Amino acid sequence: MALINGDLAMAAKVNMVGHGDGSAHIEAKDGLLDFNEYGDAQLKVKSNNKVYPKPANEQFDIVISNPPFSITVDRDTAKKFPDIFIQGEKIAHSLKKDSKKQEIDTENLFINAGHYRNGLVLAPASVRLLMDLMLGNSPFIDPLPYQLARS
Repeated sequence: MALINGDLAMAAKVNMVGHGDGSAHIEAKDGLLDFNEYGDAQLKVKSNNKVYPKPANEQFDIVISNPPFSITVDRDTAKKFPDIFIQGEKIAHSLKKDSKKQEIDTENLFINAGHYRNGLVLAPASVRLLMDLMLGNSPFIDPLPYQLARS
């Protein structure tokens, strides 16, 4: 786990030790860094994935995250994004548009909701559509009828 705030990382480690889980590979670093920039060997592992077109760390059974919906990052961090994230090119493009900005907006929020009582039935198809759109693949169905701003 990477927590950019050192105090929060220390509190998380103390909490994990107090519950008998060790320090659980927690580092006080930016969670948007490339895996190779972490000190913990388990966090450095990179492998190719059949679904995600960028290197992935598949050493964990479950990843719990509370990502910010929109954050800003410094220019040097944003320059690394095309090699790490699918939407990295979009963010790096912001660098070229505004060469004087010191921080770049990383807004990328995807929501899969609105199923009401049909969630159990509709969620598998809607998540597949969302993944196709997120990964830049051709959607298996036309997404237009499902957009919020449809006419």
